[in-house]
Amino acid sequence: MVIYRLLFICFLFYCFPCQALIAGEKDNDSPERRIDSNSCHSSWAGVVSIQINSAVYSGVIIGKSWILTAAHVVESSLKAPENVHIYVPCQNIKLHVSKIIINHEYHRNSMQGIALFDVALLRLTSPLPNTIIRYPVNFQAISEGVIASFVGYGATGNACDSHLQPASTSIKHWGQNALDTVLVDERNIQQAYIYDFDGPNKSSNYLGGLTLGNQTETEVAPGDSGSPIFIKNTNNQWVVTGINTFRMSFPSEELNRAPPPPCFGSGGGGILLESVASWLLYLVPDLQVDQST
Repeated sequence: MVIYRLLFICFLFYCFPCQALIAGEKDNDSPERRIDSNSCHSSWAGVVSIQINSAVYSGVIIGKSWILTAAHVVESSLKAPENVHIYVPCQNIKLHVSKIIINHEYHRNSMQGIALFDVALLRLTSPLPNTIIRYPVNFQAISEGVIASFVGYGATGNACDSHLQPASTSIKHWGQNALDTVLVDERNIQQAYIYDFDGPNKSSNYLGGLTLGNQTETEVAPGDSGSPIFIKNTNNQWVVTGINTFRMSFPSEELNRAPPPPCFGSGGGGILLESVASWLLYLVPDLQVDQST
């Protein structure tokens, strides 16, 4: 475990506004090659954008009337769900929210400075069409180093680029990263994951483990709050395993400072769904639980 080496942790939308899934170096990668087609046949068609006032966030469909996202995204709208708008780009539809349910353990528990249980459910005013994908969820333990796919909305750009493309409710990007560290509580339940954003220089691989390469590895930023991470089960099906909730910086001896996200050498993480399994099972009647991961 390397948690004692963390400098600081912050919520995505609190610290570094107007950034999202970040690609690698300009010469070897580009945000454009990571844009999803928004086809309803896309693997990521069930990843939705969430708009609250002018801010854009992310979420994922896990039931006919249910969207899963981060609690800190919707906390300020708890008593005004009508201010939360859901967009499904593949069918160009706008959905309305009737109720926001934040996990009851949120703000009550933390581990190594990470706010645990940072998840929320959005109940829609009417069920989604059957033609829109809803994903099974994974409650089984994962191994450190497993490769996850990240999908989210918001502004985007290359690592450490100060000229970023603005957020959009209709453009989502994808990327991958290895989940380097898994936090486990005293009951042996996996609570959260942490990853680093590796660049071409080995010094940026702060947590060690697998480096996916410049054209694959990605980092999240504020517009991706509430976005899902996916892993493939043994049936080659994408299953939702966690929700991205925070970014972090690590000490750098080479730079004599902590590289700020979304630079190489920074990182992030989120909440693993194993930690909120009973809560999701109780609230989402048509939840699909994967058994084959």
